[in-house]
Amino acid sequence: MLMTCAHCGREFSATNLNRKYCCNSCNVLASYARNGRPGERAAELAEAKKQLAAEAKKLAATRKKAITIKDLLLT
Repeated sequence: MLMTCAHCGREFSATNLNRKYCCNSCNVLASYARNGRPGERAAELAEAKKQLAAEAKKLAATRKKAITIKDLLLT
């Protein structure tokens, strides 16, 4: 059965009706197009983690210290 590759658009003879790509290269390239290349996402997540840590540090610095019973007894 002739099918069209979902990535490059080339026609190919499919041995299985579930096949979407003409070759493994098109399958891998389509996966990269959907999900990004390996390592790219890790760098984005590391940057986001740094930003969240900086925001948490700022937030912790602006919070007022909680008053404990011990603090009340000492005054």
